[in-house]
Amino acid sequence: MTTLMVISKTKNTGKTAICSGLIRNFIDKKISVGKILATENSSTKDIEFYENFFPEIEKVNLNSKLNKSDLLDSQTISILEGTDDHDKNLKIAQDLDASVLLIVRYGENFQKILSQYGSRINGIVVNFMPKYRQNELSDYLEKNLNDSNVEFYGFIPDDRKLLSMSINQIAQVLNGEFIYGEEHSNRLVENYLIGGLVLDWGPFYFSSKNNNAVIVRGDRPDVQLSALQTDETQALFLTKGVSPVEYVSYEAEKVNKPIVLFNESTHEFTEKIEKIQLKSKFDHWEKIERISDLLNNNFDLELLIDKLRLPVTR
Repeated sequence: MTTLMVISKTKNTGKTAICSGLIRNFIDKKISVGKILATENSSTKDIEFYENFFPEIEKVNLNSKLNKSDLLDSQTISILEGTDDHDKNLKIAQDLDASVLLIVRYGENFQKILSQYGSRINGIVVNFMPKYRQNELSDYLEKNLNDSNVEFYGFIPDDRKLLSMSINQIAQVLNGEFIYGEEHSNRLVENYLIGGLVLDWGPFYFSSKNNNAVIVRGDRPDVQLSALQTDETQALFLTKGVSPVEYVSYEAEKVNKPIVLFNESTHEFTEKIEKIQLKSKFDHWEKIERISDLLNNNFDLELLIDKLRLPVTR
């Protein structure tokens, strides 16, 4: 097959996420991923990510004594995540005869980067696709592709799980104190519910969103106990610095639901929660599973595989 280099025009556009989803899909389709490649400009965090989540795949630094002809003759796919230095990316792609996949964030112009890489780019994928803009996608692509032969493989819609954080990460970022359940804090929180004036029956309200954390004053044991009755509640975030009564801690321990204490008022804490999404990282197995599913449903993987079987047009 070939080496697939995955690049993006701008930072934080999802290269690691899409590389991970592609690797999972290749493995599921019995297509061997021979190596995950790195360069001197590859970030330490990215290298550690692949070592942690894909330990079975060989990691190779291109600065080592790598026989590049082995890559060219290999019957497997090697994956290389490009860096922000597009001149170096292009030089490496030429040296390895690599095929390039471009990730673009919906709305950004990408004619210039298509021109820079030329025929090395075999296709694009649009990431962060807003749900209510999908009817405008054709016009967006037509404007940027300019009748080029670059394939459009598909899009990745905005997704709450991919932008979520774990209970432990939220506690660290917002200086929370675990009252109970730190050992269960790797769960992802996708939604937040305010446990204030709940007009509906409590368990009905707290089960209205999946994988939620309930934000509630520490002096409201009635609301806390109601939230703990639902499978959808992953954690209690208690505000105003008021520790829960012993019975609430006992019930949380029975169902393995973490309780985290914060000093802010509910209103202040909610304002902070709204801003921490920018600190979300792609560093969880559930996120890898999710991006794999999204690619499987919204990306023409068979077309990409067919293109990778062909020589790169030069």
